[in-house]
Amino acid sequence: MNKIYMTLRTPRTALMLLLTGFLLLSANTVFGQTISTDKDDYYPGEIVVVTGTGWEPNEMVMLKVEHLTFDHQPEMYTTFADQDGNILDDLFEVQFYDLGESYRLTATGTVSEEVAVWYFTDSPKIGTITIGTQQGILQSGVSGSVQFDVTVTRGNSNANFYANLCIDASNFPSGLTYSFSPASSGINGDQEGVLYFNDNSITELAGTLTVFSDGTLTNGSFSFGVLTYAFPDNKPDSHNCSNPAEDNAVAEIDGVVSIGVPPSFTTCPGNIQTGTDTDACNTQVSYAVAVDGNPTPDISYEFTGATTGSGSGDGSGSVFEKGLTYVTLTASNGVGDDATCSFTITVTDDDAPVSNGSLPTGESDMNLCYSDMPAGPTADEIKAYFSDNCGVVNVDKITQEAPDNDNCTWSVTYTYDVYDDAGNHVDPSPIVSYSGSDQTAPSLTGTPFSDPTEYNACMTDAQSTVPAWSETNAITGYTDNCGQNVSASLDSTKTTGNDCDWTVTYYYTVFDECNNPLEGLTYQHQGGDLTAPTGTPPSDISGVNDCKPTQEEADAGFDSDLAVSGYTDNCGGDLSVSLSTAVVSGNDCDWTITYTFEVQDKCGNPLAGQVYKVSGGDETPPTVATQNIEVRLGPDGTVTISPEDIDNGSSDNCDSDPLMELDITEFSCDNIGENTVTLTVTDECDNSANATATVTVYVPTTTVAKISAESARYMDDITFYAEIESNCQSNDFAGQVEFFLNNVSVGSAPAYPIPYDEEGYPTKLRATLIHKITEMPGEYELVAKFSPSTNYYDGSTSEPTSFLILARSADAYNSETGFYTGTLLAWTTGENSSTGTITLATVLKDSHTPTGDLRGAKVTFYTIEGDKKTPIPSAKNLPVGLVDMTDGTVGIASADVQFDIGNSQAESFEIYVEVSGAYYNGNGDDFVMVTVAKPIPGGSIFGSGNLLNEDSNGQLKGADNELTWFQFDVTYNKKKTNPQGKMTIRWSSWYKPDGTLDGVIHEYQLKTNAINLMVLSGDQDPTYGKLDAGKAIFDAKANLSELIDGVYVGVDGNSPLHVTMTDPDFGEIDAGDEMIGITYFNSAGGIWFSSNYSLDGNEITKEQFLNVGTIEVKTDGTTSGESTPKPGKNKSAEIATSSQTIVTETQLSVYPNPFSEQARFEFVSPVAAQARIDVYDMAGRMVQTIYDGFVEENTVYNAEFKPENQVSGMYFYKMKVGDSVFNGKLIYKRE
Repeated sequence: MNKIYMTLRTPRTALMLLLTGFLLLSANTVFGQTISTDKDDYYPGEIVVVTGTGWEPNEMVMLKVEHLTFDHQPEMYTTFADQDGNILDDLFEVQFYDLGESYRLTATGTVSEEVAVWYFTDSPKIGTITIGTQQGILQSGVSGSVQFDVTVTRGNSNANFYANLCIDASNFPSGLTYSFSPASSGINGDQEGVLYFNDNSITELAGTLTVFSDGTLTNGSFSFGVLTYAFPDNKPDSHNCSNPAEDNAVAEIDGVVSIGVPPSFTTCPGNIQTGTDTDACNTQVSYAVAVDGNPTPDISYEFTGATTGSGSGDGSGSVFEKGLTYVTLTASNGVGDDATCSFTITVTDDDAPVSNGSLPTGESDMNLCYSDMPAGPTADEIKAYFSDNCGVVNVDKITQEAPDNDNCTWSVTYTYDVYDDAGNHVDPSPIVSYSGSDQTAPSLTGTPFSDPTEYNACMTDAQSTVPAWSETNAITGYTDNCGQNVSASLDSTKTTGNDCDWTVTYYYTVFDECNNPLEGLTYQHQGGDLTAPTGTPPSDISGVNDCKPTQEEADAGFDSDLAVSGYTDNCGGDLSVSLSTAVVSGNDCDWTITYTFEVQDKCGNPLAGQVYKVSGGDETPPTVATQNIEVRLGPDGTVTISPEDIDNGSSDNCDSDPLMELDITEFSCDNIGENTVTLTVTDECDNSANATATVTVYVPTTTVAKISAESARYMDDITFYAEIESNCQSNDFAGQVEFFLNNVSVGSAPAYPIPYDEEGYPTKLRATLIHKITEMPGEYELVAKFSPSTNYYDGSTSEPTSFLILARSADAYNSETGFYTGTLLAWTTGENSSTGTITLATVLKDSHTPTGDLRGAKVTFYTIEGDKKTPIPSAKNLPVGLVDMTDGTVGIASADVQFDIGNSQAESFEIYVEVSGAYYNGNGDDFVMVTVAKPIPGGSIFGSGNLLNEDSNGQLKGADNELTWFQFDVTYNKKKTNPQGKMTIRWSSWYKPDGTLDGVIHEYQLKTNAINLMVLSGDQDPTYGKLDAGKAIFDAKANLSELIDGVYVGVDGNSPLHVTMTDPDFGEIDAGDEMIGITYFNSAGGIWFSSNYSLDGNEITKEQFLNVGTIEVKTDGTTSGESTPKPGKNKSAEIATSSQTIVTETQLSVYPNPFSEQARFEFVSPVAAQARIDVYDMAGRMVQTIYDGFVEENTVYNAEFKPENQVSGMYFYKMKVGDSVFNGKLIYKRE
């Protein structure tokens, strides 16, 4: 039993938590394919049934089962999908050694290369089993029974199952038996119980184990064990207690049955006596007690007397109050009579009162007079410092004073006797002592001595001039705090300050009778120098070279050092001077300043009325500043300048307006270029100076723009010319002219002198430009800008000259068929549909000489009703593209337009073709009738093969002698409501998507995404509305892509595809002559590809015999055009407001891919449904939802993905439309 238990008992809680997360994530990570099992959890030995959907029909799918918990090798299986893409497999069996295992199932399609993942488990069914405590008592020699609760909990499984319980009583002696409830029949001699988990909401169940004694056993304990295992409720139990391994077994080997003994005290304490604890009137008492009995007896206690109380346990360690306490202990275990133990505990008080903190001790060296010495703490104040463990404190106070106390020395002592009511005295008794003396110096209590006299002397004579030190003056105003006499002694004498303000200070100390000093005391006498300086002023100054000073300049020019140089003072030191007045007289050429000043010594004693003079005049020439200038000759060939033109801030130090003169003031055509002039400046005192400057002489020009004609047509040649005239004739005059139409440069030309005998000779130049007009028709302004190549000649810009560009006429390529070259007859998408799609097209030709480029044209298709002409919104201002990128004379414009015929069987519509832009309608019929009819639907077209490129054309025309491959399979559905299927076309071209060459072959592919119409012929003779026998027309929208690095990258989407074909096995046409014609229009104008370009009548492409392959047209005995009657009248066009293009399955096109800025999604659904497109990064995080909404059936929708703050790399998209799911990759190359 133990061995089985240890083998099966494996903790798996963490694994079950991990598995829970796996099951929550077990959604199929791919979007279209699924894989799953018939159950989430299994028993060992069960078969796992695997199913899946969404796989490619008949593809082989690899199944891999991985063990996630135990280290087991994965199992590999192979299965195949049926025609509907479903799989079914039952090859995997859960093994017994995989109990507690978690599995990961991975399915990989060998054709689709898609992957789906699923998780399942073999979870433990049993969680835990526990045995409760013994209920009841068995006594030695007495028969009886006891019970144990046995509880089983559910493991990590939601399944229904039985839990079998096996009892291991091998350790029971004879005399002990047992039973289990609920019980089942024993297996292999073991008693067995069973618990039924018949509802997954049941988490635990319990049963009862009863043990019986016959009374023959003595005291003792006997162990037993319980083991449980699970088996399903839907199959028989094929195991037993010796072989329990069904799905998890758990055992608890810790159950014990005990036989009882009456209680008795083996140790009982005697009487105990002890003292109280410090700081308490009680104490904690511990004692030892021992009892015997089976089961172990319970002990209780009871205290009476000084301490009372009771409780469980023996009471040892309890706190006992002072006095006598009686203790009684009782032991019981339910077996026989209770046992008792009794004793006493006595607690006595032996402790004196104790201090609660630091006691006061008094103070020494106190600064007090004898009359102020302290009285000491009272008895009550000392009592507050003590406490007694039992509560009462008593205090007595004793005083002792020292003899011969006075103010200069005194002391006193206080003794306190402290005791409690039990007579316990504090030893030693507390003592508080005080001693001290008068330590305070005398203080100023009145007015001190001061001397108001100001003594006149230099500082060196100060102490000999003032009165001598006086003790009487010193103690004036000072007294002592204890009333003693005061005295004073001189410490030092100091003189501070300077000659102007000095102080003599006496420093002294005042004492009382205890010699307490008051130091740092002073009294003072003041004085200073009161005598003015003496001396003579300096000599006068003349001959100063300067302008007449202003008053401010004269004041600032006073020389204080010169003025004070002849003066001295009695006390020495520096002297200072202050200006009283400065009188200025004369002019700039002869002036005088008279200075009057006052001299002071350092103490401010003044000597006023002192005078000296300064005189001079201006002898400095002006400062000349010149600037180089440019001048332009006037119409007469001359120009004049003034000194002010050359002056660049010339100035004089005194004269604000000096005289300025130039040596040259007039220039002519002889002076073109740089010339040197001299500027002379003279001031009012006849001081003069000069400097030179450069005068550069330029010749102005005038430009006039002219045109060979006031108007011209788009793509005509026109002559633009300009005439330039200057103010000086020169043989070197030349330059370049740039011409602008409405501020846009159209070219430049050199300017040459006008020839002899022509108007303008010899003073003018002429520049001529022949311009090919590529600008759109309208009013323009021509401006000519002249840039000279001759030095010192100016450029010039002409005034605007008006010019009118006219449109050219564009002719119908085939004047017999007219401008319209599109579909003349179209069918609705089904017999119950009212809308049909017509590819409106026109082929234009520029017949002029010289020819133009038809990409400058626009085309609009109109519907006509009476006199009303209405533009078709989806066919308005269509761009015209070229068939051959090197030939601008032939252009094509096209658009798919849906017409609504309502309830009619057929209607005709009048269409008008208008050319605009740089062209207008030329030769050819502008009007045409087109017909839309309801068909009798049915039939199919099938084809596969290739064409040899011989006369291919278009922007991406097929490379000569290369092959164009095609494959299609389109048929009406069983209800004949609409056709369904696809067409794929591949070809090679030397041209890039922009129509230019790069010397490399490019591989292109067309794939249809929505069918506009499919029309089939019958085997009857052709009549109105029918095709010839064996003929078929297929119109659809298709996506264009280029093969780059093994991936087709989108180039264009939803452009019209028009295919005609002939089946030679149909009707009377000879077999083996299958033919096909492919035209793929460019929605931006022109055609992308024509398999056999002809422009024959209304057909742009002529059918071509197959190189290899076959085409099959079937009609089921009817023809699509068979029910189309001739219209009875013309009907005004009702343009369908929503697309009615028939698609048989959801179509998606994503281009370009790779992309650098944005990727475009175009999709159409065959049914109305909810649609959503999400983009994910490599880590599976959703980056952006680019579409989320409801879509109508057969309607083209667009969405764009523009990465924001994303790094370059691979992204994944998932599109869900109804039940259809599309997944793919996007490659983003950030520029």
